[in-house]
Amino acid sequence: ARQRPKRGAVAGAAEVRPFEDDEVVALLSGDWRKRRPEAGLCMYVAALSGMRIEEICRLRLADCDSGIFKVNEVRTGKTDAARRAFPIHPELVPVIAARVRTGRPDDYLIGGLRERTASSEERSSPLSKWFTRYRRKLGVGGRAGDFSPVNFHSFRRWFIRKARDAKLRDGAGFDEFSIEWVVGHDGKGSVRPAELSQRGYAGQDPMDIKRRVVEAVQLPVGVPPFREIGPRGEA
Repeated sequence: ARQRPKRGAVAGAAEVRPFEDDEVVALLSGDWRKRRPEAGLCMYVAALSGMRIEEICRLRLADCDSGIFKVNEVRTGKTDAARRAFPIHPELVPVIAARVRTGRPDDYLIGGLRERTASSEERSSPLSKWFTRYRRKLGVGGRAGDFSPVNFHSFRRWFIRKARDAKLRDGAGFDEFSIEWVVGHDGKGSVRPAELSQRGYAGQDPMDIKRRVVEAVQLPVGVPPFREIGPRGEA
């Protein structure tokens, strides 16, 4: 019989899964608006972009203008594919555009986090720890002490799954390479996404294809519209 992972054990890749739609609804409908509005913004961005939590927390407003996310600062060990640009989801555009208009270019998109004291320190650490307590409180992925098959990265997995499902279901005008351009994966085929983007995609601007990927992902029914959140993240 397969043994249950011990408390604190790191799960293998096959054991960690995307969120289910009802879990996304629970997480995005919780009480974060009054307690941690910047965490709510981070969750919405993760669900609608597929970005890693540290990528989101290192975004500055200068990286979010003109309706485009530009991921420039990536963690050590990530490949060149992690540095990328892709359209901001329509659900996110109003609040992010408001922040760009009212803030300074070097302000972080996700404010209120402790500044890093070393280049190796992850700015997202406090938010990541908060998220673990938050999802446990909601019963998403189990309670404290239980092995959990989900974590914040499950938003990224959910985005990829939804984009893949749209490609398979709707013939949405993009393929697996297009999804990799958006989420910053290397690709495992003989031709990598970066090489394809340099050549163009079927005679069309790659940014248009990326927009199709992003807009193919829609929040589940029951998630409050993002426009209900003010320009500083408040309800």
